[in-house]
Amino acid sequence: MKTTQYLIAFGLQLLLLGCGDKANREEVIVTNAEEQAYFAAETSPAESKSVIQESSSDFSGSSNVSAKIIRHGNINIEVKDYLVARQQIDSLANLYEAAVISESFQENETQRGNSISIRVPAEKFDLLLGELAKIAHRVDYQQISTEDVTTEYIDVNTRLQNKMKVERNYQRLLSQATSVNDILKIENQLGAVRAEIESLQGRMNYINHQVSKSLITVYVYQKVEYRYRPDEMPSFGERIKQAINAGWKGLVWLVVFIIKIWPIWLAALVVFVLVNRLRVIGRRRKAQKKEQRRLEKKLRKYRNDKPSDTNPQQ
Repeated sequence: MKTTQYLIAFGLQLLLLGCGDKANREEVIVTNAEEQAYFAAETSPAESKSVIQESSSDFSGSSNVSAKIIRHGNINIEVKDYLVARQQIDSLANLYEAAVISESFQENETQRGNSISIRVPAEKFDLLLGELAKIAHRVDYQQISTEDVTTEYIDVNTRLQNKMKVERNYQRLLSQATSVNDILKIENQLGAVRAEIESLQGRMNYINHQVSKSLITVYVYQKVEYRYRPDEMPSFGERIKQAINAGWKGLVWLVVFIIKIWPIWLAALVVFVLVNRLRVIGRRRKAQKKEQRRLEKKLRKYRNDKPSDTNPQQ
């Protein structure tokens, strides 16, 4: 009877852990059947009851988590004097316990401006945003966006509680293990669970920080009257020096380029030699054929003249 109660309690615990951590539902609390039997045999009915009650309280507590909302604000403002406005922004940040986390200043011929990112406590988000709009000569753009991360927070919290229960079970098994092999297996599983717990805790801390500290990005700028500034022309001597320098660089570049394409010059040389050789051979053949035709012509003429020389003797 007691064995059945132990197995039922252990099965309920596995079921609750599987529901709370679907992503890791294939993870087992102990590594083999012997450790499962050992865990069930060593767990008292009071401990099994407390485990079930603790799991139920964790799930009921997760449903009572307050809404987790991350807020972002963006505002573009034009001011009459940038330096004065910049000092006012610093004063407002100090007043509302905010912190400037980044800024990017830029200036051109028509305006000077700065994009400033401010982290402010969530409860003072609206107040600071309203004060920033008051220092503006004109508000060009204003936007507020929200992101509800309550579901993610509950999921991470539930997974964290489950992992912490698994860690406590492994620690109990580790204190009761007797063989070296079991101790090594449990320590390996315990290290993996601890790494997952630290990762989940880091994620929860990040969500809490994003929720408690809202982000406001303000772009403050001042329009500047455009003034034409002609380019300064260098003197005649300086232009001569620049021309000589540019010519020398061009010559060096040309020499380097010619050396760089040496394979092309080598191929061109080979082609030139072959073409020249073929021309010489062609000329020789042409001369031989011409000489041969001349000899044949002379021989035919000799043969034609020979009968006329023999007729008087007859």
